[in-house]
Amino acid sequence: MKKTFVALSILIPTWSAFGATCVERFATDLRKADECKRAERRAEIRKVATPRLIAVSRATADFVRSANSQGQEIAVGGQGGEVAWCEEFLNDLLRLERIAVIDDERVIGPKWAVVGVNDQNRVSTEILDPSFLQTMYAGKPVIRGYVTVRWKQEIVVVAPHVLCSFHSIESPVCHPSLYASISVYSSASPKRCEASSWSKEYRRASTSPTTVIQLRLPGSRN
Repeated sequence: MKKTFVALSILIPTWSAFGATCVERFATDLRKADECKRAERRAEIRKVATPRLIAVSRATADFVRSANSQGQEIAVGGQGGEVAWCEEFLNDLLRLERIAVIDDERVIGPKWAVVGVNDQNRVSTEILDPSFLQTMYAGKPVIRGYVTVRWKQEIVVVAPHVLCSFHSIESPVCHPSLYASISVYSSASPKRCEASSWSKEYRRASTSPTTVIQLRLPGSRN
């Protein structure tokens, strides 16, 4: 019996080695076949979503560099806890720390996408952006779209606002700053924050209350 058991344990893994599908491996157990297919789909999503998260992190870094090079401040609306939350999240996004892509399509994300003309009528979107676009402009990668991530037990959507016209995907026309702002939505709040760059004079003259946040680029000492 012991020799038979060892032989079977050696043979079982060879199913996948020969390209067997989930249905073939678990033909007599539909529950396991479904679980197997879900695991394969989640792996596929991670392969797509992970490079997108890295691209969004780099886009956020480009946004910060552009503001710094022009002597501008990065600020968000409001004060208090929401501002601190936004600053902490965006710094983790820049460093890709404590943040992971969502690979389960059954997860319901934040209600952030506006439907119609009513700004209050918001819905959740697909975990994986079906229209995500990444191209090049002046030797720099440019993205249009959003990513859905998990951060500190919250589901968060990050959407950089790119300053480009995409009449031609291969040859977009972009503003030198590339990105106007970074919008962040979470499962705990319809819209957590929107980080925008401001000249010091314009921000101080604005009637809208804003708070400056400190975003540290990876490798920077401050």
